[in-house]
Order: sequence, then C-alpha cells, then structure tokens
Amino acid sequence: MKKLEGGLWKSKFILPEHRARMEQEKHEGRRREKPVFDQQQLEEIDRALIYSLNEGVPVTLRLWDPFADRVA
Repeated sequence: MKKLEGGLWKSKFILPEHRARMEQEKHEGRRREKPVFDQQQLEEIDRALIYSLNEGVPVTLRLWDPFADRVA
C-alpha cells in the first residue's frame, strides 16, 4: 500500500466483484448505436437482394451487432 496525502492509503487490491463490474463497464463502453437508414438506402438494399435472388448472384450481408458487425 502507498500512503497518500491526508493520511489516506492507496491499494492495488481489487475485489473480484469490482473487477467484474469494471470489465462489464469497459465492455458496455464499446457499444455502438444502431444505424438508421433513409428510404433511398433501404431501396438500394432491396434492389440488391432482389437482383441476387433473380440472377443467383451471391451477396455478403453485414449484420449489425451492438459491439461488432457480423458477416453472413
């Protein structure tokens, strides 16, 4: 332990419950906002999916996740 001014002590000991809470808050801090698409963007996505379905062209979908995009 290290003595601070005013007679306070500083310790590097962290309770497991506190460590878990700190990790949870760190994880939550990386949360992203869900994107909002306008009508034109939705129509472009719709056209690409219809084209893919009709022509048999494969598409890659990027799915939103609060922490990282997923590719399908």
